[in-house]
Amino acid sequence: MTYDITNPQSVFDHVVSSIIVQGKPSIGTITRFGKIEVTCKYRGENGAKCAAGHLIPDAKYTPEIEGLASYTPQVQELIGVPDSGPIAALINQLQGAHDRAASEDGTMEAESFAKVTPEQFVESFKTKAQKVAVGFELNASVAQ
Repeated sequence: MTYDITNPQSVFDHVVSSIIVQGKPSIGTITRFGKIEVTCKYRGENGAKCAAGHLIPDAKYTPEIEGLASYTPQVQELIGVPDSGPIAALINQLQGAHDRAASEDGTMEAESFAKVTPEQFVESFKTKAQKVAVGFELNASVAQ
């Protein structure tokens, strides 16, 4: 699916529809400060991608970005965000919707990730994406 990174509706539609079709969150383990943690990943198991991950071309992806927030300059450059304005804010909100939907209680605790079924994830993500759409005055029909 092609999208226009400068158009909020296009970015929203691409990310939301891609995650719904994917049908599961993008999670995996990373080592941070010498400790193994379960977390959302730009590229997860079996080709899964998080919200921002769906905007990073495969040719530009590098594992070194795992653990960096979607609003960091390194990640924004890979995505091709033109500035740190509304598009970057939208991507950050969609990333948050993905991450919170991936865990049972909306936290980033490892135990919470394992308890969410793919169906629960998709329904929770749709609800959260609809709220993001309202906040950015976008059409949420793709998240219905």
